[in-house]
Amino acid sequence: MKNTLNFSIYYLKLLKDNDVDLFNEIQAMDEKKLCFGDAILTKDCHPYLNFAIVDGENHQLAGYLGLCQVDEKFLADWLLTIVIAPNYRHKGLADFIIKKTLNTLFSYPYIRRLYVTIEEKNKNSVRLFERNEFINFCGFAGYDFMKINGKRHYLKHYLYTKEMYQEKKQDLVAYQKLLIKQ
Repeated sequence: MKNTLNFSIYYLKLLKDNDVDLFNEIQAMDEKKLCFGDAILTKDCHPYLNFAIVDGENHQLAGYLGLCQVDEKFLADWLLTIVIAPNYRHKGLADFIIKKTLNTLFSYPYIRRLYVTIEEKNKNSVRLFERNEFINFCGFAGYDFMKINGKRHYLKHYLYTKEMYQEKKQDLVAYQKLLIKQ
């Protein structure tokens, strides 16, 4: 049985350039460097937002959430990165953060699509996004794999749309409220 968390104590802290210690802690947490976190953390991406997922009870870093605008000309498409600290994994935190992110992002009228790219071998992340009804699609041209230290890492691409959110909105909001009350 999963050891579940009290979700009401978790919050997102918007990171600023001077949060160097948190950025270093996040990069250390992402041991494989395969979640595109480096691109966001080094600002090689269009407008980006970086958030620390903070355990409000003990003020520890529980994870990272990154949002990167896919095309700087259009506000509609965003790339999502989530990294959960090892001691917070397999407890439902990633599910909670995904639902919270969907509820927040799709409240903005101009945001239409949310993308996620995952290493194919990362079965836990693949299951996480499939469980949250992200749709697997063929991907971005030229991004079927990435090379790290000369080795190919094959990728899977997922999509969640505003239309999908509108169909599930009541369920997502109710689920989030239920988790917070527990």
